[in-house]
Amino acid sequence: MTAMLDRLGIGPAGGPVWARLGVAAAGLIVGGVFLLAAWPKLLDPGAFALSVFRYQVLPDAAINLVALILPWLELICATALLAAPRWRVAAGTLIIGMLAVFTVLLISTITRGISISCGCFSVDAEAATIGWSNVIRNVVLVALTCLLVWSQCAGQRDAAPADGIGDDTAPG
Repeated sequence: MTAMLDRLGIGPAGGPVWARLGVAAAGLIVGGVFLLAAWPKLLDPGAFALSVFRYQVLPDAAINLVALILPWLELICATALLAAPRWRVAAGTLIIGMLAVFTVLLISTITRGISISCGCFSVDAEAATIGWSNVIRNVVLVALTCLLVWSQCAGQRDAAPADGIGDDTAPG
């Protein structure tokens, strides 16, 4: 089991198997959520642009650009989390940023009293309206992604060569 986790680049080498499996589960959950979120937006970018417009925060000139770029960024980050160990920290960091911005946007929309569909997993305007459960979901996803990024960073640090190169504590 440990050798398989090492090959997949999951968690710090030598860490407890249960912790490394938890990190793998976090990666599968976050990656899966972002794959599911990207899919309907990629299939219907026009409807997603309308979802972005309904938040009433972007200038009209930016709406189509966001609607075209964001789903691809979600897809690329999800794929990196699931299949590219060397890119997990970068992908996780981008996902944390996307989730943080979107969480602030959700809170802003809720407090402004705007009743719209989230646009997260469906571009249908009649889908369930946003609420505090969406904020909680995002906070949980941020926590899982932070765990994944922290674990990957710890794994990279533990796997660093012990020759003192790049080590600030090495005598020099």
